[in-house]
Amino acid sequence: MAVACGGGFTTIVTEEGGAWACGNGEDGQLGLGDNAHQLLLSHVGDREVLAGETLVMISPGSMHTASVSNNGVLWSWGDGRYGQLGHGDREPRQQPERLGRDLFGASPDMMVACGGVHMLVLTAVGLCGAVAPEPTADWVMVTRQMSWC
Repeated sequence: MAVACGGGFTTIVTEEGGAWACGNGEDGQLGLGDNAHQLLLSHVGDREVLAGETLVMISPGSMHTASVSNNGVLWSWGDGRYGQLGHGDREPRQQPERLGRDLFGASPDMMVACGGVHMLVLTAVGLCGAVAPEPTADWVMVTRQMSWC
C-alpha cells in the first residue's frame, strides 16, 4: 500500500494491487481514460487495461505517472510530450500502457521514480535506466541509457 503526490494530483496503490487517483487530470496523468479533474479517488485504468495485474508501486511526476506490477512490468501514462513515458514517441496516454521489457535490458523492473519530465527505473539485476529529454533546445528524447547503480 502506498500513496504518492504529483503535480496537483494524488495516486494510491492498495494492498490488493489496485491503483486509484484524484486531482488534476488535464494531461491524462490520472489514468482514467480522459483529461478530466477528479475530486474523489477513482480507479485507474479499466478492466481490460490492467486485467490480472497487481501493482506494487506507483510514482507520479508533474504530468505523468508510472507504476510497477508484482511480475516486474512497467506501466506509464499521462503527458508524453517530452518522451518521458518511454513508449518511443511523444504522445499522451490517458490510461496505463505497458512498456516492453526490452526497454531496460529485458530484466524485470523493480522500482520506478518519476520527476518533472523524466522517469528512472531500477531493474532486478541492478541496472538503472532513464527516460528523459536531453537538456537542449530541441528536447530530444533519450531512451535506453543504462548504468550500474
